[in-house]
Amino acid sequence: MINNSIKFIPNEKVGKISILLENRTKDKDYKFKENDSNTHNQLAVISVKDNGIGIDKDILPLLFTKFASKLFQETGLGLYICKNIIEAHGGKIWAKNNKCQKGSTVSFSLPVENKYNFNNI
Repeated sequence: MINNSIKFIPNEKVGKISILLENRTKDKDYKFKENDSNTHNQLAVISVKDNGIGIDKDILPLLFTKFASKLFQETGLGLYICKNIIEAHGGKIWAKNNKCQKGSTVSFSLPVENKYNFNNI
């Protein structure tokens, strides 16, 4: 995900990439797979935000599928692989273009066992 941010910041521009870790409580809209026995109430949400060119509006709905790329030199597999790894660990991944500024934000969440407390980090 960080590599994608680096790739899509034009060379003539000063790039900025921010990585944010948040501790959240799972809400009613956060649903795991139907037969998932995961009952953790805490989530770690990691976001990678950049000021690059943003995500093409045609690619955005397909972003986490195989071969989602308009660039000849890209395979479009990186975020598809990320999605599969994150979901295998009981998490979710999503992306959006930034509203007030250029660039995009890709975020993912993972369930956290109660024995970990991010407030002490």
